[in-house]
Amino acid sequence: MLHFSKVLHVENRGFLYFSFKCTNSPENKKCGVQVWTEGEQCHDFVMEERDGAWKIVATALPPEWIVKLEAQLATVINKYQPEGPVPSKFRLPNLGKTGS
Repeated sequence: MLHFSKVLHVENRGFLYFSFKCTNSPENKKCGVQVWTEGEQCHDFVMEERDGAWKIVATALPPEWIVKLEAQLATVINKYQPEGPVPSKFRLPNLGKTGS
């Protein structure tokens, strides 16, 4: 799981904090996204990579102002995606899977 956050300027709303939790699986690329708005209201939604482009999944769409940010959010996700497989932090060379 890859976790990162980004503060984005949103028209008519100011600067908002977006939190991303993405899977590392090459065959199932998804990111859970949370954004906090005024009054500490939290919006949760999912973005998924389809045919090389990140799109908001249409299960329960977030408010329209978030949907309009889809391209900007995709840019943020692409910036933080690893170039290749992510090695396990517990895997040590020549010591087996768990380092034992």
